Amino acid sequence: MLRLLAAALTGACLAAVLVVALVGDQSRLWIAIPAGIAAMLMITLALAAASVPRQVGPQDPAVQRARAEGRLVAATVLSLRRTGTSVNDVPLYEVELLVEPTDRAAYRTTMRRLLDASQVGGFASGRRVAAVRLAPDAPDVVLLDEPPVGSSVASIDDPHSVDHWDSDPDAHVPGRTRSLIPVGRRHRFSRRVLFVAVGAGAAAAVARPYFHDIALRGRDLVARTHDGSYVRGRGRAAEVVRVFAAARGDTTVTEVLLYDGWASITAPTATGATTYDTFRIDGPHVGSGEPATIQPEPEDEFDLGDVDWDAVPRVFGAARTRNGITEDEMRGNIQHAGVRRDPSEGDVRIGVYLSTDYTSGSLEARADGAIIGE
Repeated sequence: MLRLLAAALTGACLAAVLVVALVGDQSRLWIAIPAGIAAMLMITLALAAASVPRQVGPQDPAVQRARAEGRLVAATVLSLRRTGTSVNDVPLYEVELLVEPTDRAAYRTTMRRLLDASQVGGFASGRRVAAVRLAPDAPDVVLLDEPPVGSSVASIDDPHSVDHWDSDPDAHVPGRTRSLIPVGRRHRFSRRVLFVAVGAGAAAAVARPYFHDIALRGRDLVARTHDGSYVRGRGRAAEVVRVFAAARGDTTVTEVLLYDGWASITAPTATGATTYDTFRIDGPHVGSGEPATIQPEPEDEFDLGDVDWDAVPRVFGAARTRNGITEDEMRGNIQHAGVRRDPSEGDVRIGVYLSTDYTSGSLEARADGAIIGE
């Protein structure tokens, strides 16, 4: 379960980062940062849980049942190796044992156990210990703090010639917890597919409202186009004002500023109000708005429907042509469009501004896109 949560959180974090990077919606950082931190915590806990198995005590009901069923055996310590992991400053060791059951052939197996300094001496190589086999068809054993049954000397001359029986983490063994997700090596591929699917699902849930913008911005980066630009992309200016109008429920504004990756719209704080806020729009997200730095006058208001928004890229193209600016010169430089009411003429106009490293230019057009002049 921890690994599934980690996969979901990782997917959500990566999707949020992608939205911030491509669309510019900084509000997605509130998903990216907590999800990233939580994913690292889940991964750490999952690794700790995998490396430190649950310690089954001698009084566990599964151990008592195994004793009653006659699976009390003697085992010989073959090796003791520190894993490098510690829990509450108690080191975790890997103990290799030679187990000699009475109902089947002897076998070697490996178990992990937390041992403090006072316990390590009891696991010296060659030492005989008492153990209980938890299941007749599994190698898993629990060591007991009592004298071993039978002889105090191993009956096998060369213990290392005995077959090693690896514990199956996916097998149902009494007293041992089993993961909801198969963890054995034979399930590695299907497990990875599951994690990828869960991560992709979480990523899709976070990025779903931004799919269109991500696709356009991604294509712009790869093909060096401008389809995602609110100034140059076909239909993008109309798209951003639709998003704003849908979020606000009102189409009355005083200014619209369009940039390549985002837009800014100044509008009344509420329908009929004479105070104004400026709202930032990133893809489908409309910010909560902040008081406009310079408060407009009511006579500056106009309706979004009064403007032919599809004319914005045409006006930009005309401005670039008239100023003799090439596409290479524009790359990486400033370009934006502003729509507002002209204070002297009283009509709504589209203004485009662009600059390069060495020159700049502008062009003005009426609300229907008819060019007025530079």
